[in-house]
Amino acid sequence: MNTVLRRIAVSIIAFTILVASSIPAVSAFDWRPWWPGLATPTLRVSIGDEITGATVNPGDTGVEMLEIVLTAIRKDIEVDELMFHRNGVGSAADLMVYLYDDSGTALTCARSISPSTNNVYLSSLNLVVPAGDSVTLTLVADFSSSAYSRNEHFFELVDRNSIDSTAALVFGFFPIAGEIFTVN
Repeated sequence: MNTVLRRIAVSIIAFTILVASSIPAVSAFDWRPWWPGLATPTLRVSIGDEITGATVNPGDTGVEMLEIVLTAIRKDIEVDELMFHRNGVGSAADLMVYLYDDSGTALTCARSISPSTNNVYLSSLNLVVPAGDSVTLTLVADFSSSAYSRNEHFFELVDRNSIDSTAALVFGFFPIAGEIFTVN
């Protein structure tokens, strides 16, 4: 828990320093934004509703693992690819994952997780987040009928480089991680 709080504190301090150091002295008649990020296509990434970790059975399908919210600031943002990292004591072969939008539409077909990196790339999304709006995405897993008992799995969006989009700036409190799901 201390590590999480320490990461949050460091992120807040770094963001404060970034903003404070970028504020130039301007006259009252200067109409330009004081922070360059306000004029560029920006994507804010945050965790969605908390999905509580649970015990799952081998063969369970449609298990919601992680929810993220993408918010476009200033301009429409197209998101082409997301890379999620699987963590936990378990095998990448235990599950396949899908990505759903907030209307319940599947954005991807089943994707396997790389056994060497534990990464899964959800590409060809062609998802447009309208300016000033948010889109909620849910990572859903199907567990293999041969998943081993006591294996644990959770997913995280590691950093801003895990998102391929048209945004000039991507920010959020990374990593964005879900809860642990344990195979029964």
